[in-house]
Amino acid sequence: MSRFALARRLKGLARGLSLALGCFLAAPAATLAEPRTLTLEETQVLAFRSAMAGDVQLAAPLAAILLENDPQDEYGLLTMSALYLGAGDDRQSFRNARLAFRHADDPELKFHAARMSAISAMAGNRTIPTQFWLRRAGDLAPSEAHRARVEQNYQVFQAQNPWRWRFDTSVEPSSNVNGGSESPYNIIDGVPLVGVLSSDAQALSGWIGQSRLSLAYRLRREDRSQTDVTGSAYIKRVRLSDEARAAAPGFSESDLSAEEFTVGLRHFIALQKPGRVLQFGGKITHYRQALDPSFNALTASATYVTPLTERLRFSGHLELEARDYHSGDYGDAGRASVGLSYELGNGDRLSGSLYVSDTMSPIFFLHNQAAYAKVTYQFGKPIMDVRVAASIGASYTDYPNYALGFIVVPGGRQDEGLFADLDLTFEAIEYAGFSPSLRIRHQRTESNVSRFTTSEWAVSVGLQSNF
Repeated sequence: MSRFALARRLKGLARGLSLALGCFLAAPAATLAEPRTLTLEETQVLAFRSAMAGDVQLAAPLAAILLENDPQDEYGLLTMSALYLGAGDDRQSFRNARLAFRHADDPELKFHAARMSAISAMAGNRTIPTQFWLRRAGDLAPSEAHRARVEQNYQVFQAQNPWRWRFDTSVEPSSNVNGGSESPYNIIDGVPLVGVLSSDAQALSGWIGQSRLSLAYRLRREDRSQTDVTGSAYIKRVRLSDEARAAAPGFSESDLSAEEFTVGLRHFIALQKPGRVLQFGGKITHYRQALDPSFNALTASATYVTPLTERLRFSGHLELEARDYHSGDYGDAGRASVGLSYELGNGDRLSGSLYVSDTMSPIFFLHNQAAYAKVTYQFGKPIMDVRVAASIGASYTDYPNYALGFIVVPGGRQDEGLFADLDLTFEAIEYAGFSPSLRIRHQRTESNVSRFTTSEWAVSVGLQSNF
């Protein structure tokens, strides 16, 4: 800003400031006898602090003077936001706070503008803007104490808000998007025949995009229980690399697509022991594969969580599912899991889980039983502003009646898998409380049917909530 423009602003500010100062400087008589003209910066700070202190008689005329001289004055806009909020006009408060945020250059003032935007949105019962602006305030918090206060405000709002939502998305370059074989030959243990696999049955590289939106609305809450309506939408899309398209020119990427849509109910019960929770749930699922309907399912589940000691926690889950396939056939599935989580003295966490399933498919040779185990170590404190977690795991799947065409696999098909994950969240990069995350995975599966002996490297990029 030029000195002449600043001089014009200061000249305008001089009008009426004596009266304002008379209201503000109600201290020594010598000061009252010798009023002075405030600088622009002093006027801005005085206006904002007066509004935050609830001194409307002083804040209102100061804000009016600031905005008369510059309609984009960030202090004047933020002062008006506080005044409108005090008067019960949350819409005008929200509008002025957002404008103050837009025009502010000072990070601390942006923090106050974001927080005021959140408060005014909350006063108007606008859920998504409240969450967004609280997260933006967290980004800009000038100290750890301010950050902790914002996070606490967010948790309080979440507890009062009947809506819950979560959105996860990732784009994953992969060396094997189709679960194809690493060998061009199909060898079955115990069968003296060797088959040659088509190009689309071999590993194809490309990218996997996945997104999931989960919603919940609280229907009822009592002292020790809560009932929610839930819903979710999941979409998966695959794009082949140029190399894979050249290797399998007739392969359609849409064959690897998937969609899943659910709606359901869940009921939480907090038992007498602190931290002990029992949850019951039910949902209806519509699943699509290759852009066509695959099956509808009705699922019932129960989950139990309890602390065993101050640091050790146990969880158990049971799920039963009945499926109605689009072909007119029926199937069912049962799944169960148990887990333990232990918090070390330095804040790190070690957890392990075991998962088993039994799936009955209308295609008899796809009946299978599976077991899956995973161990995860999560560092409690970031390492160079990067939150780190590492996992290793193993899986085993048995298809007792497996056949390839007219060839029955002796003893059925057995797949044994190993995998390792490294999860990184870059907390130094943050927007609206979210930071970019990176997952690096290597997975290898050995099978007595070589078509299903696979290897994959994948890198998944997504977003992770920091609070």
